[in-house]
Amino acid sequence: MIAITRHADFSPLETALLDLWAGEVALEIQAKLNRRYTTQIRSALSRPAPRNGQPGTVFANLTSLLTRAFGVRFGAYFSSCGSTARLEYLTARRRPYNQAHWVTDAGFIELLTSFVKMLQAGAPFFWRQPSSVFDKSTLDHLDVHSVDIRALLVIPINSGTIHLGFWCLFFINEPEVPEEVFDDLVFSDLAIRQASWLMQRRFRAMLVEPIYASRETRVTVGRCAVLMPFMMPWSDRIWSRCIRPYVELLGFDAMRADDLYGRDVMEDIWSMILSAEVVVADITGRNANVFYELGLAHAIGKPVILLTQQTADIPFDLNRYRHVIYEDNADGYETLQKGLSGALGEVLRARNPKDS
Repeated sequence: MIAITRHADFSPLETALLDLWAGEVALEIQAKLNRRYTTQIRSALSRPAPRNGQPGTVFANLTSLLTRAFGVRFGAYFSSCGSTARLEYLTARRRPYNQAHWVTDAGFIELLTSFVKMLQAGAPFFWRQPSSVFDKSTLDHLDVHSVDIRALLVIPINSGTIHLGFWCLFFINEPEVPEEVFDDLVFSDLAIRQASWLMQRRFRAMLVEPIYASRETRVTVGRCAVLMPFMMPWSDRIWSRCIRPYVELLGFDAMRADDLYGRDVMEDIWSMILSAEVVVADITGRNANVFYELGLAHAIGKPVILLTQQTADIPFDLNRYRHVIYEDNADGYETLQKGLSGALGEVLRARNPKDS
């Protein structure tokens, strides 16, 4: 059971709500000095989801509680992705019990590089130039002028080095909160996942955690990863006589799994796909390994050129995509060359749109 220290400023209704949320959303609060400022606040988010399981409700509740705990007039939660943020939930003292509400008409704002670096560091921090972070429309939602704000207390919530969002508490007076309080602001894994869901929905982004180790997502320009069977009688011939020379003729560096020499074959293939500018997949014979690797390439959004010697090998799920259909003979090699040239030409035009 999570203990909740009563605060003298809590209303009876709020106290009842805190009892209801115990074990789901809990904050331990101890007042010091004059009750207007909180000197210790510990986030004990063992199960931050309320019974309805909606992330939005969680962050509305947490925004309200943080606003009251630190004794500030305004509190807000922002979703963020990269250098872009959006106001999601806002609480103000003019609302009953500082109840946070969802802001439906907020726009996106661009954050300063220095502010983003502080978010990525993950630790709470004070920011004393609110007008450098928030535009006029965002401050209008707060019904306050930037000159009236002495400082912002920013509390990030991150997944590793990826910042998902942050709370902003707006101090009208000079803050008197000791920085050692920040050590007690710890969010559970479940709270982080819910922040992730909210960010992904807002920015149409996707955060995934592959089972493979590499997170090196930088693309090597000109690298072409080739996925094809190894043991088929035709595969080495098509690779050495057709695919490799045709791809390299257009200025790409063709690679397939037998060019890699690491200890873990699938880790090598995963890294090869991650770093590739384009992927070529020959699905002739419906090889299971090729389909698995093709799924990885599609899942991370790589441009893929599909090859096959038989239309019967094209499964229903891939029927929507264009294929280069060729035969294992002289005429088919010419068809393959033309198909690869056309498809790789599109990759080159996408790389250099001004040249198209």
